[in-house]
Amino acid sequence: MIHIGDRAFHLLLGALLLVSLASDQQEWAGWRTGRVGIVTLALAMVWLWTYALEGFRRRDEAARVLHNRLADAEQRLDELAQRDRARRAPPL
Repeated sequence: MIHIGDRAFHLLLGALLLVSLASDQQEWAGWRTGRVGIVTLALAMVWLWTYALEGFRRRDEAARVLHNRLADAEQRLDELAQRDRARRAPPL
């Protein structure tokens, strides 16, 4: 399965966008939208959308990793506190 935010996909879309801009340079300067101009705008929108989705995916992944590390640290702290209480408890 191809991930939408794959770097190769972004490079390909960026290259297509540049080619489209270069081939439509006369129309682009006057903001006239011909067939190529509409394709250029569509490619730009797709590229920006996938770039944003990749950013959201990375943010969610980083938050999940941070949450897991925090949970592991809390569990380890609880274990250490239990050991410390058991060690300090007076013998029966």
